[in-house]
Amino acid sequence: MIKPLKLTSAGAALALSLGIAGCGTTSTPTQGNGAAAHSRLIIGYAADATSLDPAQVTDINSGQVLNQMYDTLVQYNTHGQLTSDLATAWKE
Repeated sequence: MIKPLKLTSAGAALALSLGIAGCGTTSTPTQGNGAAAHSRLIIGYAADATSLDPAQVTDINSGQVLNQMYDTLVQYNTHGQLTSDLATAWKE
């Protein structure tokens, strides 16, 4: 049987080490003007995409990922009107 004091000590040591690790910093190489040399955008979704096949997508998360991967023939502008994306001409 584990003694309560050892269990408490182990829990306190774990909490302390996680707290210290969370306070660490990372350095990013900078260019001459102070801007980051390597930038990246991280986007969080509630769940992973279930498929990357546009014909098979039925969920919102997969649709959002595919929206970033593929261009469309037309798209809507801020006024709700169709504008060209890849299409050069079309008939409504």
